[in-house]
Amino acid sequence: MIIQINTFMKQINITLKPFVYLICLCVLMSCENEFLDVRPDKALVVPQTLDDFQAILDNTSVMNVAPGLNEVSADDFLATEAAWGVLSEVEKNCYIWQPDLFGSQPSVEWNYPYQQVFYANIVLNGLSALKPDMAQISRWQNLHGSALFYRAIAFYHLVQIFASPYGSGDQASQPGIPLRLDQGIEKKSTRSSLKESYDQIEKDLLMAVELLPERTNYKSRPSKAAAFALLSRLYLTMGNFEKSLVYADSSLKINSQLMDYSLLDSTSLSPFPSALPNGNVEVLFHTAKTPYLFETIPTVVVDPLVFSSFAHEDLRRVLFFNNRGNGIITFKGSYNSFNNGFAGLATDEIYLIRAECFTRSGKIAEAQDDLNFLLASRWKKGSFTPVKEDSQDALLLRIINERRKELVGRGLRWTDLRRLNLDARFAKTHTRRIGGHTSSLSPNDVKYVFPIPDNEILMNGLQQNPRE
Repeated sequence: MIIQINTFMKQINITLKPFVYLICLCVLMSCENEFLDVRPDKALVVPQTLDDFQAILDNTSVMNVAPGLNEVSADDFLATEAAWGVLSEVEKNCYIWQPDLFGSQPSVEWNYPYQQVFYANIVLNGLSALKPDMAQISRWQNLHGSALFYRAIAFYHLVQIFASPYGSGDQASQPGIPLRLDQGIEKKSTRSSLKESYDQIEKDLLMAVELLPERTNYKSRPSKAAAFALLSRLYLTMGNFEKSLVYADSSLKINSQLMDYSLLDSTSLSPFPSALPNGNVEVLFHTAKTPYLFETIPTVVVDPLVFSSFAHEDLRRVLFFNNRGNGIITFKGSYNSFNNGFAGLATDEIYLIRAECFTRSGKIAEAQDDLNFLLASRWKKGSFTPVKEDSQDALLLRIINERRKELVGRGLRWTDLRRLNLDARFAKTHTRRIGGHTSSLSPNDVKYVFPIPDNEILMNGLQQNPRE
């Protein structure tokens, strides 16, 4: 099935209608178990040309997918009792932070990133055997940088779910993730340390920024601006605010555009322009979350505390949310035109990263400039009063709160909870009562790390993450 999908995707030009991608995603999702049971044999597909390698990376139904279960475990959305009755067992387990999430089943949250790594490694190995002429060198470099970017973002997504938060202990001794750096499938996987995992992500991205073009014609393809943005996100996750600031600035020097929300139709159920192929000016790299019922059914609602945090003059209140009456508020603010939510990189996130890093380094004026520039594009014309905070702590709190509001539904909240739990000022205990059960998640709980699927434990003898 995988070979058939690859052949099919090679025939698809990236400019075709978006529904093609959705169809392919559904097909691929249906053969998840087949992929895990029968691993791809590299001898069956032998890409040889730059066109072949581009076709592999343009398989958006694989390469542009991010985890979705972390959104279920985070705190922006709440399942009603009606929703609880239709959610899958995996979604229920994630929602109430059960010790065992996947049972004996494999997980796409593990499978998809490693499939991305496998394809990226095919491209990297294939490119190393080519000797491009001068006319092809620019394209060869672009493909090389793209493959490194895809491998890096896949590893990044994996460590946010299956490894401990960076800074929560000794990174050199804490287990990270398996780092598959070649296309071979016969070797058993072993877990690298957390430090080695982050070092590899950093290494891949630093190489990628030297090879990628500043911009691309398709938001589904990596660019230098996107690689800078991902480096900024990576260093923010690591608590290295100095480097995060440098790369946020580098990304915004290439693309600093923000949408004027006052020009959007707040009555639309999909108010934001499609990013594909190149429509949404804020999107630096398009990725969609793995689809789950949790994000598509109207009985999963926005946390009332989140909704009430938006002022009435704030246009995000009507562009992000659908008020269905009787206190039922659902989310419609995805930068992805499909049902599954946007989880890519965009300039609004980078402004917030830079503002946070400015604040943490004591540059209050610069931080306020970034925050006010962002918020002015989100409020009704003439209604926004610029933020003025003399206190570093007060401004940091405001930026953290604005980050939650602006980036709701992006798949980033889980990582934010993990990193902010390390700071007593922002640590929270979460409690849920649903389906007759009361569950809680305390700061720095071991359940902030997902268990590795049992089939991977049995196949490779990997060290399992403690959940109790």
